[in-house]
Amino acid sequence: MVGPNGAGKTMTIECIEGLRKPDAGEVHVLGLDPQREGRILRERIGIRKKYGLTENLLLENLIYDIIFEQKFNELNESLLKDLTKAEKREVSDHVKNILRNATEDSLLD
Repeated sequence: MVGPNGAGKTMTIECIEGLRKPDAGEVHVLGLDPQREGRILRERIGIRKKYGLTENLLLENLIYDIIFEQKFNELNESLLKDLTKAEKREVSDHVKNILRNATEDSLLD
């Protein structure tokens, strides 16, 4: 939501979330009244606390890491499914060496 300071952006969101009663009129979100069914509504729409830049960056990194790990595991499974145990061990050893070297390089910087 974009608008000038004092336009009511925060107040509107708080009314939608059921955290503030509207000055006038009614609010319904997903068929629910935020004032009477606020807890249920907040669970359904997924309220995220307002964080500072550092917290937002950490959260985005965490989300990226989770998505990357899932995609990596999917790719890993599809690539390794037809390998023998010996071939899988060889790939595993190679990856461990790469990670060890990357860690050692970062420690030296």
